[in-house]
Amino acid sequence: MQTIEFNEDLDEYLDDLGTPDGRWRFPQAQVARQIVLAQVPNAFGRRPQDFLARDFLVGGALRDDRCWLIKKLIGNKDPRFLFDTHEHPFVERSMIGMCRAFHFAHTVRMLHHRDVLTDHTDAIGAINKMLSCPTALMGIRHNASRLVNCDQRRICPFCIARTAKDIYMRLKAEFGRGQDRWLILLCITIADDQIDNSGFASDAARTQWVRAAMREHLQALACKVFHASGGLNTFFVGPRMNYAEPWEGGEMLVDRAPGFEYHGSVLVEVPEQRVIEYARNKKLRAMRKRRLRFRVKRMKCDISVTMALRSCSERDALRRLLVGEWIPNVESRRDACTIEYGAFRYSPWFLSSPEQWLDFLRATKGMPVYRMWGDWKCKFAETKAPSVRFVNANMRRGRDNQRKNLRDGNAARRLAKQRKVDLLIPVIRPVFLQLSAGLGKAPGRMRLRASLEAAGITPPDKLLRASLAQLKSSESNLCGDAT
Repeated sequence: MQTIEFNEDLDEYLDDLGTPDGRWRFPQAQVARQIVLAQVPNAFGRRPQDFLARDFLVGGALRDDRCWLIKKLIGNKDPRFLFDTHEHPFVERSMIGMCRAFHFAHTVRMLHHRDVLTDHTDAIGAINKMLSCPTALMGIRHNASRLVNCDQRRICPFCIARTAKDIYMRLKAEFGRGQDRWLILLCITIADDQIDNSGFASDAARTQWVRAAMREHLQALACKVFHASGGLNTFFVGPRMNYAEPWEGGEMLVDRAPGFEYHGSVLVEVPEQRVIEYARNKKLRAMRKRRLRFRVKRMKCDISVTMALRSCSERDALRRLLVGEWIPNVESRRDACTIEYGAFRYSPWFLSSPEQWLDFLRATKGMPVYRMWGDWKCKFAETKAPSVRFVNANMRRGRDNQRKNLRDGNAARRLAKQRKVDLLIPVIRPVFLQLSAGLGKAPGRMRLRASLEAAGITPPDKLLRASLAQLKSSESNLCGDAT
């Protein structure tokens, strides 16, 4: 068997999906591979929050039958994705290759969208920010390339993963492993063809209405049936498409349908007494096996709600309820106890067409990913870390010293001006009082200046303005006290 070293010859031997002598070649693959490999892994991370990000993105893509591209990339084990990973153990190298395969699939499609949407500056700006966003699947080294979190939680998969990790860290203290508490997840998934679209002026209006309707009905169900006093509400928008076979000329051949898929969920705590009633009540147990259905206005059919009840004493219960489980095979999906999708659901937008992605970008502009409600809103509020940029800034950065000098200089100039005003007020006060008595009101600046010049006094204009304002203020206060 011929051994091939990692060099440029691999690009000729392997196609862009890692298949030897394959036929899958994409124009943006070389640039996408450079972007991915520029982020050198420093630490893979084995904490629960690190596994959460990988379960959400890589696991979410593997759970979706439409994402055959990522499955093929991972199955081929492209050696180019293992570049600069020799310091890591074998198991970690294999997982790094999987994470880089996901990153590559996302990047190559975003580059394709950028090449097509040249006339839309908003889309190009969003894609450029996304391409400069560091991965959330592993720790990377700080190198010469400038990587900044794009903070586009609605469209960037890595920023969504960081948001899920932040939610997990906030809820971990209350609902971590070992806590004798119960959580339930309620989910709804609908598509545009299930909605009467006649009353909506745009995609954004329809998306806002769906989000509000899902939130209202899920929260009402959680409060009425499970006596919830607060919880976490999430809303995700995905592309409408079906699984299809391969690519041709760099463009994926899929059955794309106009519109979106909507995924809404609510995660709440269930009182222990209600859990006991749930276990005893045959009707509620049947609701877990079957899907609860209800009718919503403007919907063409009944809406079904899926449920997942977990005890926090179980291992990784909170993590699975948030992002779902890493499902290794098809058989495990059939298990009724398996949580295939969590509150945060990965939407494979790298499979969409550029026009469909542009509609999604504009329809969800400014829309939040999650929302705390009830007593969770105060209990698990987002706490922003204090900025460390100006901590001991005089010793850290020269530009901070310049800003400090600027602030000190401005304060010194204000103090010097006030001293000059204090010296000028006793000089112009007699003229000011004389004009006020004659006019019956405080004189204006031009009339006061003319009187002062007649008396041989010519103060600077800035000092005269400040002195006149201070005199008017002091005289009005005296008049108010006398009254």
